[in-house]
Amino acid sequence: MDINHSTQLAFQQYQEGNLQQAKHICSTILESQPNKENILYLLGIVYAQLEEYDLAIRHLEKALQLNIANADAYLALGAIFQQKGVFDEAINFCQ
Repeated sequence: MDINHSTQLAFQQYQEGNLQQAKHICSTILESQPNKENILYLLGIVYAQLEEYDLAIRHLEKALQLNIANADAYLALGAIFQQKGVFDEAINFCQ
């Protein structure tokens, strides 16, 4: 598997709205490269859009462990916690 090609394909599928296909490609990539931060982030976003919030949180938090400067991941987590009604956590991540 060509990781660069697969990564591009995952983002393309996401941008085209093919969330299930993007999820599948991301999961496949993570099987061989479990610490690929941009794929963890993308998979977290996909899970959030599929309203699988606990999985989204898990993947986004792992992406943040690998790159604490990922502002988009903080904002995404804030939005997810807001959707879940956990407003204190939502505020913490958005700040």
